[in-house]
Amino acid sequence: MKLQTLMDWEEAHEKNRKNKRKAEALVAALQTCRVQDPPGTSTDCYLLPVLKPGHFKKNCPSHKKKPP
Repeated sequence: MKLQTLMDWEEAHEKNRKNKRKAEALVAALQTCRVQDPPGTSTDCYLLPVLKPGHFKKNCPSHKKKPP
């Protein structure tokens, strides 16, 4: 009984790790993707969600930077 429970726990733990990796990859892809918003629209900026949650893309300091 203990062996079966341990195996079930390990399977569930591995599934959680795989799901977390997939979610992290998806978030990274979404952060690098630039969605074509009409000029002047107020959409949330996902570049700095931890530092400044809820600020808008048009006001984002990193959004206004010109590429090198």
